[in-house]
Amino acid sequence: MFTIWFLAPTNVVNYTRTLTLAADGLLVAFGGDAGLAACRVLPPIGQWKRSAGPMVITKVAFDGTSKHLATLDSTWRVRVWAAESGRLLARLEAKGTGFADNAGLAFSPSGRRLACACYSGRTDVWDWSSGQLIGSWSLQGSGNVPRVTFRDEDEVLLLRHERGGAPEAPWKIRTYRLLPGREPEVFSEVT
Repeated sequence: MFTIWFLAPTNVVNYTRTLTLAADGLLVAFGGDAGLAACRVLPPIGQWKRSAGPMVITKVAFDGTSKHLATLDSTWRVRVWAAESGRLLARLEAKGTGFADNAGLAFSPSGRRLACACYSGRTDVWDWSSGQLIGSWSLQGSGNVPRVTFRDEDEVLLLRHERGGAPEAPWKIRTYRLLPGREPEVFSEVT
């Protein structure tokens, strides 16, 4: 049995844009045009509140404990929520451009850090509880970001689809390695 909460008026069509499953397998979160919805196998997680104004959730991510849920909306606002209660714990501003659908969002293994990568090539990592920016990188060009993940507490891996210089150039799939205080490096590449 699932209990579902929507954060929008019932007259809004909700196209699901992102979906994630918690590590314990019991908690699911998804976001779309109507805001954030979450469900859980019994017991229910409680009522979540929608903030004022438009909110299209494009990415969601749980930390490893399933206690925290991060969301990225279409205006590049990153929020961290208490997964059980829906209480807002942190607000962060990503410096993304373009469509937030082409982004990545992930917690570090400890759950203390949060990464957000965007289409324009910018990736930010924060200590989300303090709001401190730990690192920021800018990659050349633009590309879809289907996946961002932490390899350990400091190392971020970013998987990105990129087009080479000319419009007719083939797409490349690159994995970048991002470490605080260092330039991004290509970790792997497939053409």
